Amino acid sequence: MADELIMGIDAGTSRIRVLVFKMDGTVVAQGSSEPKVDRPTPGWASTESEDLWSSCLEAMKVAVSEVENPQRIRSIAVASVGEAAVPLDGKGEPLYPVIAWYDARTAGQVKWLEQKIGSLSIFWGL
Repeated sequence: MADELIMGIDAGTSRIRVLVFKMDGTVVAQGSSEPKVDRPTPGWASTESEDLWSSCLEAMKVAVSEVENPQRIRSIAVASVGEAAVPLDGKGEPLYPVIAWYDARTAGQVKWLEQKIGSLSIFWGL
């Protein structure tokens, strides 16, 4: 169907961006939102999972509000912060904020791994 649309969500740790496309790739709507990033100590950066979710919903609402007849949106694709995780307890509740990829608090562990395993082995997964 020529009037069908697809939604793409880029869920990053510092910005959520949503684009709605025609099937030929033309952008017809967009929205974005920035979750709060906590920086309690220099080099640290984390975000509460609920803030990420709220920002995603906000960006989606903005994009969908620009679409005439939003029921035309047939699919959603998500590109996410693959190196970040939300640790959950047995009830599915977050245990700790999402640590951003650029957070430097693991520098000591990285140095230890480089000494024990080597940078190339880490890079290539050997």
